[in-house]
Amino acid sequence: MKKLLIAAIILCLCTAALAQEGETPSPPGEEEIRALIKSLGAESWKERREAEKKLVEAGRAAGPALEEAAASEDLEVAHRARKILDEIAYLPEETQKKVDKLIEQLKSKKLAERDAAFEELSGMDKRTLIYLGKYLGTPSDNKVEVKIALDRQYSTSHKQIDYKVVIKNAGEKPVWIPGPEISEKGSYVPFGANEGAINWSRGFSARSSEFKFIHLTPGETYEIEKQFRPYGNYSGRHTINANFHEVSGTTVTTKSGEKVFLAVKHFSLKEPVTAEVIHLPRLEEAKKGRPYGNLSASLEMEATEMEKGGKLDIKFKFYCHGSKPAQIDGELTKSLWYVLLKADKEPEYAANGLLSMKTSGEAPQEYIVKPGGEFEFKASFKPEIEPGEYMLVCGYTELRPSGSRHFRGEVVTNAVKIKIKETTEDK
Repeated sequence: MKKLLIAAIILCLCTAALAQEGETPSPPGEEEIRALIKSLGAESWKERREAEKKLVEAGRAAGPALEEAAASEDLEVAHRARKILDEIAYLPEETQKKVDKLIEQLKSKKLAERDAAFEELSGMDKRTLIYLGKYLGTPSDNKVEVKIALDRQYSTSHKQIDYKVVIKNAGEKPVWIPGPEISEKGSYVPFGANEGAINWSRGFSARSSEFKFIHLTPGETYEIEKQFRPYGNYSGRHTINANFHEVSGTTVTTKSGEKVFLAVKHFSLKEPVTAEVIHLPRLEEAKKGRPYGNLSASLEMEATEMEKGGKLDIKFKFYCHGSKPAQIDGELTKSLWYVLLKADKEPEYAANGLLSMKTSGEAPQEYIVKPGGEFEFKASFKPEIEPGEYMLVCGYTELRPSGSRHFRGEVVTNAVKIKIKETTEDK
């Protein structure tokens, strides 16, 4: 019994000690706050600094008295009071209610409502923006996922392609995302190209983008609609890379011209998210393909069959239209390509590569095709592709700088049906 009594006493003492340790100090009363404000003008620097520190710790409770002190005739007291008010981002009660309402509007998923709220907040005084920065900078677990809602898309036209960048809060805490610096980079590679690509990039800064601080609750997503237009009329592969660069915040200018930095950090992606747009030639089964400028081309062959892993020989012919001769690059092996499209899908490519020309002797720098004339040559290709029915389309793409004598554009042939069979050994 005595042992139980001793244990109970020890337990009570421990509980009391823990409770005392976990207690948060109560905010100073009005008299103490006024005494601390008076100390802001003390002769001792140490006393002034200690008073300032305690008033910052008091936070909003010291706000009304500090507002009065900011108008004090004692310049030292007024200066330090204004400094503390900025540091604690104190807002008078009516202003606080208005700001709280605008912040709720800033959480809207409607861009127009976010814009209106942000513009009104930007037009308020410096201290309001300091408060906004502290509020938006609330720590989160920063687990944000980004993806492009477009894996691979096929296109046969030059019209823009709509796609979406999807931002998801994969964490367990709400997150504010400031207008992020999203950059889009990409490349265009012609079918069969074995050198060089056309690279492009576009960037959207935090201030000029449509974002204006997105608020995401755990598990919530936000979609940004974007557009991409395939490069020229050329057939080939476009790769779109979107990335978000880490920013430490954004600077806002008030109507009075004061610049306030909102220190709201933004996540960055270690690797860009990627999407692919395949720009395919249009299927035309006519004798001659689609003209480009004063050139057109055709495959001089009928529907054919070949064994898997075999080589197909083809006859390719250029035609020159118009009143001027056509100049074709002599290094055709770098500009002639084939693409096999799946016959049962619209549209989807199965394989592509460069055509191998059968040449004898040294190739000239260029071929000249006179008006009304034609130029024929033989080529071959060996696709590594599974048995099935396909449509074969060939093309000539010359991407020399504009202003050069060489043709700049793309000539696409007619489409020919190709059936690839199992090999004799497989059977």
